[in-house]
Amino acid sequence: MVFFRDIFSEFVELKRSSNSFSTDYYKNKYKPIALLSDILKNVILGRYVSFGVMTVYNDSSIDKTYSDFLKLFVSIPNKAILDYTKLSKSILSSIDSLLSITNISYMYMDWDTLQKILELSSQAIKSANIQASATACSMIDNMYSFLIESYNSRLPNPQKNVAFPLFDGERNRSKIDGLLVSRGDIARDLLFTIYDIILLDNRPDDWSLSRALFTLSVLQKDNLFQRSDYIVKSQPPKSQEQVYELISGILKGTEFSLTLENKDKFSDSITQYKKEVLTNNIILTVPTSQI
Repeated sequence: MVFFRDIFSEFVELKRSSNSFSTDYYKNKYKPIALLSDILKNVILGRYVSFGVMTVYNDSSIDKTYSDFLKLFVSIPNKAILDYTKLSKSILSSIDSLLSITNISYMYMDWDTLQKILELSSQAIKSANIQASATACSMIDNMYSFLIESYNSRLPNPQKNVAFPLFDGERNRSKIDGLLVSRGDIARDLLFTIYDIILLDNRPDDWSLSRALFTLSVLQKDNLFQRSDYIVKSQPPKSQEQVYELISGILKGTEFSLTLENKDKFSDSITQYKKEVLTNNIILTVPTSQI
């Protein structure tokens, strides 16, 4: 891991400072970055060697590697990430691994980096790339699940706090939950985006979308109900009652607390909603403005 960290750091600096004017920009810059991202993902997932013991001994190699990767990520425009399919898959999968349930508590970053991750996630969900959308949903689910669990658990873990403090003053970084907690507006915007896609579009990734939506809804239940009411009122008068009944099936059948059972029931309710819409050939009107 230490060896990988040193190579990784050198590579990051090389690619960040690269001003190649080659006509094949993907081959000369983004393809190597995609390859490196795949290697990092496999390292995080423990496919090469288990490095969990490093956190026990407060080894800085992991944090250095993560930090360098995030610097590299920030240097790549979101449009480029989403335009190149292989790059998109590699970058998003690596970030998803960094934000996994077993790893996210060791992560801390500055707000600009987290904001870029959130913006990329939103753009990926809106894109036609279903794989990118599904991975982005996983990232959102992981981040906001971590925020909820951190909020619900008031007892700190001394061991983790020693190795990974809540705030890194030297580099002006914080744990992810500390950055997200004051930005309810972003959670609301993500909720509206995903909810609108689920209710109004016909996409094959409803299950992935529903997982992220449920977690956001636990945090933003009032906004979920408010958005539901707005969508119903945006429909033609003759179909409002029918749409209300369909959406009510989602809301009334859900307990908004973060458990796997509740999340599964919510996903099942979404599936049933989509079946009813298709069976009854209901054409929903997309709202012309945001609330």
